Amino acid sequence: MYYNESTLVFLDGNWVKASEISVSLYSQTLHYGIGVFEGIRSYKTEDGNKIFKAKEHFERLHYSASKMEIDLPYSVEELIDISHELLDKNGLGDAYLRPLVYLGENMSLQTESESHVLIGAWEWGRYLGDKQLDVMTSSFQRPNPKSCFVEAKVTGHYTNSILATNEAKRSGYDEALLLDLNGQVAEGPGANFFFEKDNVLYTAYLDGTQSDVEFTFTNTPDGDSCSILIRNCYITDYDDAVNTFGALERTMTFVGEGDASNEPIRIR
Repeated sequence: MYYNESTLVFLDGNWVKASEISVSLYSQTLHYGIGVFEGIRSYKTEDGNKIFKAKEHFERLHYSASKMEIDLPYSVEELIDISHELLDKNGLGDAYLRPLVYLGENMSLQTESESHVLIGAWEWGRYLGDKQLDVMTSSFQRPNPKSCFVEAKVTGHYTNSILATNEAKRSGYDEALLLDLNGQVAEGPGANFFFEKDNVLYTAYLDGTQSDVEFTFTNTPDGDSCSILIRNCYITDYDDAVNTFGALERTMTFVGEGDASNEPIRIR
């Protein structure tokens, strides 16, 4: 799915075949989840490939690396140029790019100084598909913001997303919605959450690459960022998930924790 025998990736200044890459079994990233990454979309247009929010994504990659005290030796501009070259070398247009900064061998609990920069790309459709989604309120919370740098895109953070997704799928639903420590809506496992009510578009507070995107939807000319109580999600006109995996995802059927008997309820 992700590569074939001819697929090229960028690794530490070189173009190498994805099938020939090896990583040490003692990589600190492998053992402790300390690495940083991004997920970026590119689109084929009449004027060539356009990478969505490339500058903002790579600025966040640098921010994440700095918070985790990881060395990232390439500038934002260099990373953008490498990404375009990567697409050209693999003949890709509509694609998903995955930059990853991972660390060398170290079994201690202090950030390893040796870092490696990998960028790969592959074709990937809408992450959540094209059908209307059944979404459940997860029993897992988003991490306490004082427990780590939650705004940084760190590999280890996504165990939380995997647990929430596994729970939703195992329970027969398409996706999960996570709350924060205050019981307010945070986001999906890999997407921001929006809802529209009375022609106003609402979302939880954003600090990622979507925060300065101008959203223009039919009958939703305005937008707002605020604290969202879970009960508000049952009285919306439309619910949507937005991420870089697949841009605007489909409207949801919201599935919550239900009433006092904890039976799930579905409201269209």
